[in-house]
Amino acid sequence: MAEQERPLKILCVDADSARNDAYQRAISAIPGRSFSVLATETGSQGLSLTRTFQPDCLIVAAGIGDIGCQDFIARLGRPDGAVGPAVVVVAQPGEETAALDAMGAGAEDFIETATLGPETMQRAIGNAIRIARMQAQVQDARQQLAAMGLDDPLTSLAGRNLFQDRLTHAVILAKRSNQSIAVMLIELSDLKDINFMKGHEIGDAALREVGERLKATLRQADTVARTNGNQFGVVLHTGATYEGTLIAAQKIMAAMKEPMQTEDGPMELSLDIGIALFPNHGEDGDTLLYNADAAMGQARRARSGYAVFAYDDMLVDFLDDDASVA
Repeated sequence: MAEQERPLKILCVDADSARNDAYQRAISAIPGRSFSVLATETGSQGLSLTRTFQPDCLIVAAGIGDIGCQDFIARLGRPDGAVGPAVVVVAQPGEETAALDAMGAGAEDFIETATLGPETMQRAIGNAIRIARMQAQVQDARQQLAAMGLDDPLTSLAGRNLFQDRLTHAVILAKRSNQSIAVMLIELSDLKDINFMKGHEIGDAALREVGERLKATLRQADTVARTNGNQFGVVLHTGATYEGTLIAAQKIMAAMKEPMQTEDGPMELSLDIGIALFPNHGEDGDTLLYNADAAMGQARRARSGYAVFAYDDMLVDFLDDDASVA
């Protein structure tokens, strides 16, 4: 039997058996599609049936009772990239807030018992399955990009290979237009200590936080990537001046001064930034990265926050991370 002709599997989960019967009547009255429907009155049994019955869509009461709707959705354990099961929450009068909370926890749609019928059930089930499949396709695309180094799944930033590609193109465009670009390599210097003292979950959260603050601080046209374990890369595209790059570095350092909030209390985020500019510090991507890395290492050793590469005697021009922003 073709996939589109396969009966859709629906699992109804509601402590009220009369409402479960109403759900099943509404589903059976949907025209043009066949369904295989099961119902249960407890969330724990619903979780067990989800594993064995493998429904395409769950119809779940906002007031499940024994588990709670949000906990039920969380305990479904839908893996990233999985196509469902989609979840539709059913709210009685007064349960609208609980239904919206369930949407925030991962449900795809909700309906109210006052409007329950074949038409609303068909719309909700169709929407939920469609949204779940779209989310799965997006996640699958992200995983493919991550495998190619084009996307970093932890931070949702560009990955190492995409960063290299954009840097190469930026250099080509800068040569054609006779303009400058800047490269920054940025490391979260305390990541090893954070992982050791607070655990890798907090370390991962710190990397995500740094990525979000970098994106919020820099221009939308600039490239922000996670290039290695504790390292980020930035390309300030055509027109990046020496002075403008220093201002950008100062803004990044200022954005990191606000402690990150964790369950254990506020946590400082410490960065080291190395800067290299085209064409002064290199005329190709590899040279720019090499020199930016050298500047980052010097900033780390001097605890200066950030530093700009300088050719003169292979010295590095240190800058005070407390310098005022122009």
